[in-house]
Amino acid sequence: MQLMIFHNELIVDRNETREVYKNSVELYPLTSNQLNKVLSESGFKKIELFGDFKGAPFNITSPALIAVAQK
Repeated sequence: MQLMIFHNELIVDRNETREVYKNSVELYPLTSNQLNKVLSESGFKKIELFGDFKGAPFNITSPALIAVAQK
């Protein structure tokens, strides 16, 4: 798995002041099959994959990959 690092910067201008917030997030992009396998091998059962936070079914055009799993 290839590590991806997202560098973010949020600039908030309020009246005469400016605040700058910076952070970096490390992510490992996974396919739905890879995520399912990692969760199964880690002892999770009843794995459900969704395509958004509203619970839509996951497919290749989904904006997200959301997993709900139980141990």
